[in-house]
Amino acid sequence: HRNLSANNVMLTSTGTCKICDVGLAKVFTQARRMTTTVKPGAEPYMPGEVLIAHTEYDERLDNFSFGVLIMEMCLAHEPHPSPRFTQEEHVNGRRMMALIPETNRRREELNELGATHPLRPLIERLLQAQADRPTIGEIHSELIALQASGAYESSVSTLHGAEAVSTRLGKELQSVKEAVDEMRQRQTQSEEHLRFLEQRLGQTMDQKLQQSRQNLTTLFNQSIEQSTTRSVESFGQLQHTVSSLTAAQQQVQQNLGGITTSQQQLHQHMTASIHTLQQEMAQLRQDSEQKIDSMTAQLLSAIRSQSSTAQSSAMSPTPISQEQDPQAQSVPPPQVDFSQVNQPTSAQQPLTKPSVSITSSLTQPPSAAAKSSWRADSRARAYASTLAKMSSWANSRQSTAPKSSSADSRPS
Repeated sequence: HRNLSANNVMLTSTGTCKICDVGLAKVFTQARRMTTTVKPGAEPYMPGEVLIAHTEYDERLDNFSFGVLIMEMCLAHEPHPSPRFTQEEHVNGRRMMALIPETNRRREELNELGATHPLRPLIERLLQAQADRPTIGEIHSELIALQASGAYESSVSTLHGAEAVSTRLGKELQSVKEAVDEMRQRQTQSEEHLRFLEQRLGQTMDQKLQQSRQNLTTLFNQSIEQSTTRSVESFGQLQHTVSSLTAAQQQVQQNLGGITTSQQQLHQHMTASIHTLQQEMAQLRQDSEQKIDSMTAQLLSAIRSQSSTAQSSAMSPTPISQEQDPQAQSVPPPQVDFSQVNQPTSAQQPLTKPSVSITSSLTQPPSAAAKSSWRADSRARAYASTLAKMSSWANSRQSTAPKSSSADSRPS
């Protein structure tokens, strides 16, 4: 059958038992053994060998279920065994699952059955392992022996006692149902009474709701007024702060205006100083040119006087021309020493007159062409040297003068 349980045993009106639900039934022979692939039947009625995969079992599976069914009829309640597996420490340290013997799993139910119950030895034998479990023929013989000894009647009386207990429990259940019906009636009456109270209290609730709305409106208006007052005070403080910042900004702008005026005045002063310095430099350059011309004229007059003296003392009264006297072209011009020119210490001091020394002596009177060439060369050299020194002195004065800033520049 492979699915024997109390739910699959029917009792006819004459007291005959009928086994039903044969959907899992199999025909066993000596040459055929079943291997567990899918767990058959209800777990409380199944032995341990059908719960382990790939384990062989035979028809004694139904004998185990028959023993559980007998114990259930004697106790008048469904079986509730403890867990089937337990963990055991293996030799090599691995945790292994082990089956608990059925007599140990169902110890509480066996104790409830009692040690003197005539069917307990048979039930314990049916709960053993598959190899120690009796066959269906041995079970039938033992039941016949119990019936002959009279112990069977005591078991039947026990079953009748269980039936009486079941009847009593049914009566108690019926009383409980009646109590539940009464409670439902009371609940219906309570609901009707509640609806009546709701109708009576409807107006009162409306009044209380209206009063609550008024109270909430009053509180809301008060909160709005307080918030508005606080906002006005905060706005006044903010305006005062803004006024202070505006005054500070105006003060900063005034300070910036004063700084700008000072910058303009400084720029005007520097521009005037530079203009004055430029005028002084121009005047100085003009004075220098005049003095250079004066010195050149003096130098030329000195040269002329020496030339006339040399001509009067010559042996031949006839002047030697430049073509007749080749030495006239080789006469060097007189060298003028301008190193003694004193530079002025300020723009107001005039230049001092340089000391002139003639370092060359004329051994022979020069010709007119030589004099003219010499005069041109000496004047050009003196003028160039003097201009170079004056330019250097003017540049040094301009570099030491305060630098002017453009009209658009501003101090950082």
